[in-house]
Amino acid sequence: MKALVNLLLLIAFISIYSCAPLYAPNAINVPLFSEKGEIQANISGGRNGYDLMTAYSITDHLAVMLNGQYQNRTRENVNVSTKDYRQRTFGEAGFGYYMKLNEKTRFEAFGGGGLGNAASYVENGLTDVRANGEYSRFFIQPSIGKTSDIFDVAFSLRFGYVNLYNFNKEYQDLHFTPYTYLIEPMTTFRIGYKYVKFFIQVGASFHTEPHFYSSNIVPIVFNFGLNLNMGKYKKVEQPINLP
Repeated sequence: MKALVNLLLLIAFISIYSCAPLYAPNAINVPLFSEKGEIQANISGGRNGYDLMTAYSITDHLAVMLNGQYQNRTRENVNVSTKDYRQRTFGEAGFGYYMKLNEKTRFEAFGGGGLGNAASYVENGLTDVRANGEYSRFFIQPSIGKTSDIFDVAFSLRFGYVNLYNFNKEYQDLHFTPYTYLIEPMTTFRIGYKYVKFFIQVGASFHTEPHFYSSNIVPIVFNFGLNLNMGKYKKVEQPINLP
């Protein structure tokens, strides 16, 4: 029975991690701004590493964002002699439009791009695969959500294009495709009070190219972290001294 369980675990590992993936989706930055002068920062961790996200509303309808992702981890299963290592750094910038639909409902749409590099290898006793390279990604990301002092919820749909380059691995797939379009739906929940909230983000990543190198990853995204809303910077008006 134990041998059968180990065999099933090995088959599952090979089917999910048979290639050494380079691209993995980062968390989606969903500020849900209300007005000019707001600053938000988020830090989170999940199955694809750690994310740091910042955003600033430069007018009552325009905003900018900067996001970063980092991963460096190794997973081993001694029972079936498997090892999975992934290292990744990624940074991106975006510019967008937001509006208040009513007192609590927000709509926003951001677009931008970023660059990353990654290294990955899988050892499973039957096939060892190692890969490293760089990639670029461009995105358009509309979101709609509701916000309050205690609870926020938002739905986002990120459309992207990823291109791998300077790519090296130990063997070449006959039908390898280094680029793909992405569809990544995500839902964000935040709970706390006013300026500090905990958040959970869940979603998926779907590739349109069947032979994209990372296409056989289980496309699940999960992040948990902390959201800081530093509010609106208010200029202190100087009193007018009358003669």
